[in-house]
Amino acid sequence: MLARARARVTDGPRPRQDRNNVPLSYSQNTLWFVDRLRTGMSTYNVGFLFRLEGDLDVDALTDSVASIIMRHEALRTYVLVENDEYFQGIVESPDIVVERESAQSEEEAERLMAELGDTVLDLTRFPLWRAALVTVGDDLHYFGFVVHHIIFDGVSTSIFFEELEQEYNARRTGTTPEIEPPTVQFADFSEWQRKRMSAGAWQESADYWADTLSGVDVMDIAGDRPLPPEATYEGSAQETSWPGLAAQVNDLASSLSTTPITVYATAMACLFHRYSGSEDVIFGMPTANRSEVECERTVGFFINMLPLRCRIDPDETFKECLAGIQRRFRDGQAHGQLPLEEIIAGAGVKRDPSRSTLFQYTLTMNEWAEPLRLDGITAEEKTPETSRAKFFQSWTVTQNGPDLEIHIGYNTDIFDRATIDTMQRVFVGILRRAISLPELSLRQSWAHDEETRETQLRFGRGRTVPTPTGNVFTHFCEIADAHTQRVAVSTPDEELTYGQLRRRAEAIRAHLAAHGVGAGDRVGVALTPSPDFLATVLALLALGAVYVPVDAMNPPGRIEAIIENAELRRVVCDATTAGVAPALESRLPTDLPDAADTSGTAPGGDAIAYLMYTSGSTGTPKGVLVSHDNILGFIRNVRTLFELTPQDRFLGYASCGFDVSVFEMFGALLTGASLHLVPSAMRLDMSGVQRFLEEHRVTVTDLPPSVMKLLDPAPLDDLR
Repeated sequence: MLARARARVTDGPRPRQDRNNVPLSYSQNTLWFVDRLRTGMSTYNVGFLFRLEGDLDVDALTDSVASIIMRHEALRTYVLVENDEYFQGIVESPDIVVERESAQSEEEAERLMAELGDTVLDLTRFPLWRAALVTVGDDLHYFGFVVHHIIFDGVSTSIFFEELEQEYNARRTGTTPEIEPPTVQFADFSEWQRKRMSAGAWQESADYWADTLSGVDVMDIAGDRPLPPEATYEGSAQETSWPGLAAQVNDLASSLSTTPITVYATAMACLFHRYSGSEDVIFGMPTANRSEVECERTVGFFINMLPLRCRIDPDETFKECLAGIQRRFRDGQAHGQLPLEEIIAGAGVKRDPSRSTLFQYTLTMNEWAEPLRLDGITAEEKTPETSRAKFFQSWTVTQNGPDLEIHIGYNTDIFDRATIDTMQRVFVGILRRAISLPELSLRQSWAHDEETRETQLRFGRGRTVPTPTGNVFTHFCEIADAHTQRVAVSTPDEELTYGQLRRRAEAIRAHLAAHGVGAGDRVGVALTPSPDFLATVLALLALGAVYVPVDAMNPPGRIEAIIENAELRRVVCDATTAGVAPALESRLPTDLPDAADTSGTAPGGDAIAYLMYTSGSTGTPKGVLVSHDNILGFIRNVRTLFELTPQDRFLGYASCGFDVSVFEMFGALLTGASLHLVPSAMRLDMSGVQRFLEEHRVTVTDLPPSVMKLLDPAPLDDLR
């Protein structure tokens, strides 16, 4: 054991004997490259702002800042360029200045501090920080400190302000602060890191990351705007507190024998799965990269971002998902000394100028920072406004006692604040489902996520309105009763009023019921575009049967596949379509007697209304079941969106097997408007379609772009 301890001391960073220039660290190289690529930006500034109320000893404060900067070489470092090589230039005896300003109000002080935070720091010139003290009154000051990330990280923050407290409180009483200098400086670590890399000390880690990231792809989450061709850094931030949630997460972590950060990482992976639709998600998480004891009290840019690649199976429980992510997280931390730049190189990931390489989303868990404790001063930390974003989204979770603080920095060229707010609530919803419903699969728990559902509803545009429910036929009957004499449907050869269409539908309903068709039966409708097509669909809906559109113009193979897969009870045909399904065909008599009103006995809105098949362009056509409530909700929305009225005249052009036909049929029939059906033989005759639109003065249509571009819009004044 003693031998291992001696080896440990010997193997770690040591104070360098050669005081010549030391190359930038691997992480510093990356920030230097970004800075050269995007000059004149404050993206990587790290800012702090404090409101200090009380009898401040200004000299003690400024002397304390100077002492800390002299103690830590990183704070006296800049980028030295020599012969196209980049080194850490270190100023041995710098002039250290804490700027002094006066303000007439706190608003003015905060404005001055905002300007401080937006300082563009020239990496080739010392200092790579600015400190300022703004006096508002005898007992009120604002203290700001902004420093470039290339010499500073999260642990450095704790070191800096702990030492500031010790320095100030000692000087205020006239005593000498007793703070030991760090064992090694950051340049010592950088030199040691490069020697270790050259000696192949982390080859095992390189192999681990190459294997872990094999085949990794970009995680795409749709933003509110397309990605700019080149990465931008315009940003904002949002911060919210969730009372009691941190305590609940801690209890969950304890019950699962894991850590809170693993719980948050699992919830984050689930969030990104839901938003990307991918079961292979990836995001970045930082490691302090201070496993060497000599570096524990050293200011510098040690932090290393590590990719966390997660496989999500929505049929697993949160606990099962967490177990896999915990292994990945633990293994990644064990190999966390390999610089991210080397991880990316080993993964062979293609670089894209529109985004950061490998991952564009990050998650960090911060320790709750105690308030700055300066004797005789009440210090309040203020959150500096940010206008820059390093990644598409940077999530930070902080446990403040029992409460959870969530801070999200985001790129405003890609995301709106409303989107970030929704994503945050979905994230919290995932945590709460994991806490309250741990036995459910992820897929099941999402179905129970009422908070997420409410959030998504709030994200919608316009006012919230009740969702209509019930049977489509019942709703049609209400419209028909209100517009009995209005034309409901027309073809070049025939037209029916709403009253006539309702009576024809009732007659067909009675005929089909007499021949054994009932609720839940799947019946193919292979009629040409005609009033009887609509009446048959309405009749099936009244029975609670499922209509399955069969377009006789489709290839025989597709028709046969639909009939077989749908397990149709029968197929309603006419003279034109006879022969599509000989064993199942049923012809409608033309002289059916009127039947009784059955609108009040129709099945409810959760019953399936129709079964429609996809095109099969990606393989075998897939059937999609749609309920009555789905149709009613859809039509309610389009009626509101397009301000449809009974005076509208719809064009019936779409194939019955295409879902636009649902919009055409029920957009008209559930509004009281008229539907004008284009004959099948005219669909490919664009001059005929043009004449049809003009003659029937169509106001509403949903045509494919390929058809629209062949039409002359000039005579179509009625289209709106």
